[in-house]
Amino acid sequence: MWGAPGTGKTTFLGVLDIALNRRDYGLTMTGANDASVNVLIEMTETINDDREFPPATDSIDTFKWDLFTVQPPQSSTQPAKITLKLTDPSGELMKNTRRSDPNRKKLIDEIVDSAGILFMFDPIREFERGDAFSTTNGLLKQLMGAYSLNGQNTFTGRLPHYVAVCITKFDEPRILETARALNILRRDPKDPHGLPFVHNNDAPRLLDSLAQVSGSGDGGMTVNALKTHFYPQRVEYFVTSAVGFYVDPRTKKFDIDDPQNLVKDKAGMANSARIRGPVRPINIVEPVMWLSDCIAQSRPQM
Repeated sequence: MWGAPGTGKTTFLGVLDIALNRRDYGLTMTGANDASVNVLIEMTETINDDREFPPATDSIDTFKWDLFTVQPPQSSTQPAKITLKLTDPSGELMKNTRRSDPNRKKLIDEIVDSAGILFMFDPIREFERGDAFSTTNGLLKQLMGAYSLNGQNTFTGRLPHYVAVCITKFDEPRILETARALNILRRDPKDPHGLPFVHNNDAPRLLDSLAQVSGSGDGGMTVNALKTHFYPQRVEYFVTSAVGFYVDPRTKKFDIDDPQNLVKDKAGMANSARIRGPVRPINIVEPVMWLSDCIAQSRPQM
């Protein structure tokens, strides 16, 4: 997982099991070891029951979770198993001031050994602080160096990973309004709550538009860096929200004039530490499954 501090990497992982239970993806999930089972239970309880966000990662956390396909009762087919080894580094390690940190070296080694990256782009943080490029470029250069300096003659100047770019916090009114202004909001007629979404094909347009209002003016360079450092056909874009939109408990419907699923203070400002209503994650399972499918298809069949 890759992203500046506060982009929601740990929360993304924390709602993965909730997302699997909100919709029928035909998958079940468990930890592959005791530590991963306990983390899965604790993060789900913190977000779903306590309506709070999990604490930020201090250094590097690694989780190993198994996803199983659910087979019909009488099926003779063995369920498929996808093992996810997910590395969640502290966003602080992305800062260039930490480039000599031993944990930064460990992070680079983990990325080199991995086949897929979940890249978190937080438009709200980018608007307020504009540090996506500074926390991306340095790590990219070190990662490129790790490939070019290890004697691999096959290195072409582009990194081999599959990258799921997650445009986070879709539930934020400013992001929702930008999508509406671009005329890319869609509704699923089968969704009883009428929740909006943005199709993956339209996600790059939203990303380009949001990157233009970067607090540093460097948001566009972040987008271009992803396009030039990775193979374009190996990059997919997703518009995501960990907590989803607020649904009125009386009408059971989404109200575009009251979309945010965060508790607000007396001044009407959202409190990012408290979740307002039931969590309905948006596009959380999809990037993980896309990465899993791409990686599985790229490996030689035994």
